[in-house]
Amino acid sequence: MEQFEREMSSHHDSTFRGALPRVEVHVLSESVFCPRAAILAVESGRDTGDEEQERGPKLDAFVDYDQHRFVEALEDAWGRVRLWLTLMAPALLIVLAAWRLHSPLAAVVASLPLFVLAAMMGETFRRIVKLVREYGAYQAATPVEIDLTATEIREVNWWSLRKSGFDCLKPRDSYQDHGEQLSGKPWRVLIKDTVVRM
Repeated sequence: MEQFEREMSSHHDSTFRGALPRVEVHVLSESVFCPRAAILAVESGRDTGDEEQERGPKLDAFVDYDQHRFVEALEDAWGRVRLWLTLMAPALLIVLAAWRLHSPLAAVVASLPLFVLAAMMGETFRRIVKLVREYGAYQAATPVEIDLTATEIREVNWWSLRKSGFDCLKPRDSYQDHGEQLSGKPWRVLIKDTVVRM
């Protein structure tokens, strides 16, 4: 922290004269790896905690899913496939009728809804593939016990924590530490039994 404060005060002259400003946690974390990145983070403005592609684990928006939610999402996706297939039948009949009763050009024009439905079905199938892949990872994960007295860094699977009973919450406001002059908004907070927070 002291090294970061020295670097920040040396790079900014009039802006930080007197008391140093409150430092956001994302700026401090950038300074651990690269002082220049910390300066860029300060100059880019406040960290609002909004979703960004590069933040957090790559879970394709399934971060707050549990077993019940995966099953619901899969049932919903298969329901959409049935809906698209049901709507495709009359659309196909319209195309065939336009071909038979009018001309091939009319059939091409009448096939536009069919193409739209096919695109929607393709998107739904892509969603199903993602859901099945991530649900498989969730089912394969084994619950873990968190040792709060550990002194070594230990890699833990996201789904293992979720299966261990951790609830996933997105904080509404930034957390403030007035003593250290730090503020920050975590990407997600994992909570278990209102005691363990990560």
